[in-house]
Amino acid sequence: ERGLDLVAVPSIWGSGAEVSPVAVYTDGVKKLFYMDEKLKPRYRCIVPEMAETIPDDLAKYGCGDSWSHVLEGSISPLSDEENSRDGANLIREMLAVRTNQDPIWFELSARACLIQSSSSVGLIHSIAHTLEPILHQERPKENWGHSKLCSILTWPVYLKFIKNSTKWKSFADKYNINESDISAELYSFFEVDEYDSILDQITENWKEILRHPFTRTNSCVIRRND
Repeated sequence: ERGLDLVAVPSIWGSGAEVSPVAVYTDGVKKLFYMDEKLKPRYRCIVPEMAETIPDDLAKYGCGDSWSHVLEGSISPLSDEENSRDGANLIREMLAVRTNQDPIWFELSARACLIQSSSSVGLIHSIAHTLEPILHQERPKENWGHSKLCSILTWPVYLKFIKNSTKWKSFADKYNINESDISAELYSFFEVDEYDSILDQITENWKEILRHPFTRTNSCVIRRND
């Protein structure tokens, strides 16, 4: 309204919603998104003490979600040179943070959000967006939020990218990033039992995942037999 300014104060990191021009909502069993610069808050304020209120598992998932944003956004086919360079610089900073509880993740996740919102995301997010409303309906007593899905999916999808494309290696070489450091970091977010528990849903909904807009902006081509 006129005369009012929205000030966003994040209480958890991961989505970067406090700087994002993207709104995500659920319509029935579909997760949809809408993008408009008017959706961005006029101001944001970080309260470091908020980090003390975040449960360990949610802090971890938020960090994994931030990684999914910066990785997919940096090498998206829609990313330009400046955005990819900013993503590489952010990756180096994220690798230097040794705890999932550090309040610096408020700032890091906001910057990761800006990287992906300047380009796009890929397969990690097309799977997450497809499965999240389904899992909410089929497993209402389990916590299958967006950050958890992205956090757990990042490692296996990363392995698929490395196998199917040279873009990851080229990106790491160009910006002097140690690929093994990235691999080790992403593996720390992986939960094999949780991942195995959703493989059936991924398989059953694979055709829809392939048709998802984010799969079309993935860094490498994803096919039916992947």
